[in-house]
Amino acid sequence: MSFKKLILSALLLSLLTAATAGYRWWKSRDKTPALQRVLPSAPEELQKLIQQYRRKADSSASVAGTIRIYDRENKDLLKESKTFRYLRYGMEYYMQLSSLQFFCDGIWLVQLDTVNRQIVVEKAPPGGPGGMMSLAPPPEIFFSDTARLRISGTVMAEGDQRSLRLQSELNPEIRSSTLFYDTLSYQLNKAEIERWKPGTSPDEKGDKIWLVKIDYQYPPAEKMDLRKKIKSIVSIDGHRVIPGAAYRDYEVNANNN
Repeated sequence: MSFKKLILSALLLSLLTAATAGYRWWKSRDKTPALQRVLPSAPEELQKLIQQYRRKADSSASVAGTIRIYDRENKDLLKESKTFRYLRYGMEYYMQLSSLQFFCDGIWLVQLDTVNRQIVVEKAPPGGPGGMMSLAPPPEIFFSDTARLRISGTVMAEGDQRSLRLQSELNPEIRSSTLFYDTLSYQLNKAEIERWKPGTSPDEKGDKIWLVKIDYQYPPAEKMDLRKKIKSIVSIDGHRVIPGAAYRDYEVNANNN
């Protein structure tokens, strides 16, 4: 079974949850139990996480880690494990997920798949990788009683570590997404995503679930000449995209209009 889409969606969700939380589809009421009110509310914690990643959007960033997928229905059997890497310098960034790599120099975005021997070329997304972060409004809006799309948030604590568990009615295929972070830097340590298996009806007591666990590290950002790297993969001349010498037998798909 291929978990490529599940891994990609999990990675993007964990990296961008705070950034996209208010941009498009996170809206809800705060459902933190009364006994936990000594802790900050879910909107407050989400606000701090968003602020942390907004700050990162204004500078360089370096994140690495591992994504593991477990079968809850089969005694948490480990089904797949992948490493990832993310580097960003302003509008330029590099992402690696196992054998899949993305190179963006602020003008072009090149996807390199060394297993399937494919190259995809398209224009860089407007606003760069942090574009949506600057657009996210205050999260209190998304936890209001009048919000059209519902999401519930619960804050838990264990020592100097906290977790924020989110559930969204707009994403019924996901039972929950939980972010784990420390209370000093509000930097993610790990994330867990429970996703219903295809064809499964959501059931809070059911175990027909893929459990995705993501562990994060923050190594020093090594410098990468992304423009030079892209030129070694492809040369772009108007609407023509020509693969480099090392990639001549690769399939090239271009959307550079």
